Amino acid sequence: MCHVLGVKSNNFYSFQKRKVSTGVDATHQEMIALIKDIAKFSDNTYGARRIKKVLNTLSFLISRRKSAQLMKEANVCVRYKNKCKATTA
Repeated sequence: MCHVLGVKSNNFYSFQKRKVSTGVDATHQEMIALIKDIAKFSDNTYGARRIKKVLNTLSFLISRRKSAQLMKEANVCVRYKNKCKATTA
């Protein structure tokens, strides 16, 4: 089978291992949609740690790094509040 495709057998089987299954892709898209909803709900104040906590409570067990990657993929940025206060009138 591999000779018909014109590739080496080890390359073919390593590609088969790397191929993304449909179940993983569906959960990935669902997590991205949830992250967009969470960001909209929180007015973009939730960072990677808070989003990770929310997704973990929704039974998506992910790490903080994964939540940060998903946030970047979903184009979700955190808006920080001003820490300086004007003291002059």
